[in-house]
Amino acid sequence: MEDLEKKTEENLNNEEPKVVDENEHTYHTVDAKKVELKDNYNFFYRSKFKYFWSRFLIIFFGIFAMPWIICINGFRIKGKKNWKKIKKKGCILVSNHVNPGDAFFIGWTLMRKRVYFTSLQSNLGLPFGFGKLIRILGAVPIPEKKSQMPRFRAQFLEDLARGRKITVYPEAALLPYCDHIRPFKKGAFRLALVDDTPILPIVFTYRKPKGLYRIWRRKPCLTINFLEPYYPTNEGSHAERINRAMTDIHDTMESFFNEHSTYFYHKKEKTKKEKKNKKVEENITNNEQKEDE
Repeated sequence: MEDLEKKTEENLNNEEPKVVDENEHTYHTVDAKKVELKDNYNFFYRSKFKYFWSRFLIIFFGIFAMPWIICINGFRIKGKKNWKKIKKKGCILVSNHVNPGDAFFIGWTLMRKRVYFTSLQSNLGLPFGFGKLIRILGAVPIPEKKSQMPRFRAQFLEDLARGRKITVYPEAALLPYCDHIRPFKKGAFRLALVDDTPILPIVFTYRKPKGLYRIWRRKPCLTINFLEPYYPTNEGSHAERINRAMTDIHDTMESFFNEHSTYFYHKKEKTKKEKKNKKVEENITNNEQKEDE
């Protein structure tokens, strides 16, 4: 029995810690029902009725709901002049994924233009009508079946040619208030790198709540920043162009984020814990000194 306990203890001590992939989908709110996409599924709206109904709801939602959400989040917009440089063209928007509502913030900011955003297929199955709502507001599900990817990509390119704006998240997963720009996945850039189509980097940065925001908000206030458009070059092979674009845009976004984010929620929490632990250690030390005396 003792030998068994000893071996078990050794196994536990030698067990390697699990490495958490920041780009995996670990954020969970409610269970979504399974959604199956038909083989002839239209990832982008082809019906004029559905398109204009979608536009109406986006404008309605933007006028009546988003201002309240923005006031609560202390939302700010910077760099819109960069958006104006490419607003008449089809373009790819590349953003860090740090808030459940960041896609809607982007859509609301650019409300006059139709903005799509890529989404998990499973999000269409969210309960209480949220799955249908995000679809209407511009969610484009990334198909889980490989056999549907050619149709997805063909419609993706077709809508770009029509002048649509499509948001992709190269970090792949939502990680609320992440304190850095995570590594990018190549899949997003395989879609994003289309001939001379410009890519507009968008960076959500954090700042400390001030004034009235300090009363109800402990998490950082958000600022959406539109950076300079990036134009892919035609030099090298397609794989080299993908790597170059991915590296250039990641470095630009990372540099901007590090320079302009001034407040981090979980770091603050960590600091509180460290102070509490330090105080406990001081109390233990003081008690030991008194006992020695």
